[in-house]
Amino acid sequence: MTSICATLTEGPSPLAAMLINLAPPGSPSAQHVNPEGASLGFVHSPGGRNSGLFTDAASGWTWVGNARLDHRDELLLAHHLPASLSDSALAFHVFLRYEINCLNRLHGDWQFAAWNARTRRLIVARDPFGSAGLYFHHSPGRFACAGHIDAVLACPGVPCRVNWDHLGLAICSLANQTTDTGYHGIHRLAAGHALEVTTQTCHSFCYWNVQASVEPRRGSLEDLQQEFEASFRSAVESRVQSALKPASTLSGGLNSGAVTAVAARSLLLSGARLRAFTSVPAFPPSSKLDPSCIFNEGPAAAAVAHWHPNLDHHLIAAPDRCPIAALERFVNITASPRANANAVWLLALMEEAQAYGHHSLLHGQGGNATLSWQGPPSLRSRIKASLLNLTRQGCHHRGAWRRFSLLRPFLLDTHHLTPLLLDAEHTYRTHGDLRQFSLQAMSNDSGFLWTSLTAAYDLSPLDPTVDPRFIRICLSLPPHFFNDRQPARRATEALLPDMVRLSRRRGLQSADFPQRFAASLPAALAVLDRFARQPDISEALDLPRLRKLVHRHASSDPPANRAVASAQICCALAAGFFLERVAAAPNHLASRSAA
Repeated sequence: MTSICATLTEGPSPLAAMLINLAPPGSPSAQHVNPEGASLGFVHSPGGRNSGLFTDAASGWTWVGNARLDHRDELLLAHHLPASLSDSALAFHVFLRYEINCLNRLHGDWQFAAWNARTRRLIVARDPFGSAGLYFHHSPGRFACAGHIDAVLACPGVPCRVNWDHLGLAICSLANQTTDTGYHGIHRLAAGHALEVTTQTCHSFCYWNVQASVEPRRGSLEDLQQEFEASFRSAVESRVQSALKPASTLSGGLNSGAVTAVAARSLLLSGARLRAFTSVPAFPPSSKLDPSCIFNEGPAAAAVAHWHPNLDHHLIAAPDRCPIAALERFVNITASPRANANAVWLLALMEEAQAYGHHSLLHGQGGNATLSWQGPPSLRSRIKASLLNLTRQGCHHRGAWRRFSLLRPFLLDTHHLTPLLLDAEHTYRTHGDLRQFSLQAMSNDSGFLWTSLTAAYDLSPLDPTVDPRFIRICLSLPPHFFNDRQPARRATEALLPDMVRLSRRRGLQSADFPQRFAASLPAALAVLDRFARQPDISEALDLPRLRKLVHRHASSDPPANRAVASAQICCALAAGFFLERVAAAPNHLASRSAA
């Protein structure tokens, strides 16, 4: 993956061992080791964000970072810099001029660390709402940060222990509103945040907050519509122009359809083509189908591709992919206990994109809160539906996680998890602004998972629907403006067929997971046998109950709500795979460092 590393420790520098855990030996890299204990470095993967390591003797700053900047022409003009300057060099120049105050001036996907030998101060920062996630650890006399947890764990003195609070939330599929990870003592640097580090202190501060007040926009509906469309078009085009050989995800929905269509239209002007990938079921639907949902999004996606002559459409069915193996790989790539049935098609899609030589992947994951927002009631319904469809079985009440969770009471009591889980459930149910809740989730767990997952396949995720400028535009528009998704429907009138643009049906991702799972029952039972031999897992998970659920889920008489059962199984299996990963981490990291 393309990432920076930065450490501030006593004794020998751990930088080399950390870099090895980010990319294989021989990857382009650079290092700066200061005798006062600060070490900065980067690794660069093919097609990754432009990386650089720079030193300015006059100011005392040494800067390492990577960047894919949007609106770079504005920066070049404002600072009288040549157009030939790389994105990382441009970010460095802006930092030298403004130091910490540069953060709100950099748009796009970026991360950097800067050490000042005179003030003995380290600044670490990341983008306001992009894909350049960072993890860090701080304890007295020790600081380490990198783009992947494994690199942080490679720093001597960083503990490799389970964070049971995070694991409990993941097993119950409850949102984590903190910067915690599944590893005790390792945190995420949240989007729009930076760190100021000395040998004794580590201070985190927010420089861009999606919840900050936005001044309401005034004007006619037509003027507001034009501003909305121009901002979205700019967000897509700036990413397409700065990305190396981009591809796109394309479902049958409005968000990915709009992103793909605008990107294809932009590339058409230069004669370039765009490849779009659509996940389709490999097995036939079950007899019980919700008529308000789309089981197979392939035909709708194909209709979009038919409208754009430079769009190459590829269907991803992956009939031979085992969902159990996909979940395990997903957990090992992301170093997180959070995984779901989408792991099957996501991994298949990433592999296909990599095989075609793509290095960037457009998607519209944040669109439900920006591009196609349709008001609080509808968004509330969508978020509740995404929380494992608990409302459908009528158990979304206080303590509903107890029915869903496969946690053993022993674990709840030992780690005092019950108050935490009840509080997380209460926060979800009573959150006042569900639009903000959705955006926060995108910048939190799901954003970091997308970054880690795509990096494993040398891809950079690009989501124009969460462009900071576009978010501000959307939040400044009056709520009634978004009734029935009218802004997005009007904006795509000449870009999408009506069967997509005007559709009110919801696409089902991983719709054939139950059938896939039934075909992989022997693999699932083998994993449960493996889990039963490991005390940490058997003490955490109710394996007998999980085994019964697995058998029934794959039987001819499945549970009434197979979607909830699928989610229960995925959450429990992912937790087991994560506990295995933690137990194996010391040997895994040692072998990588030795290599």
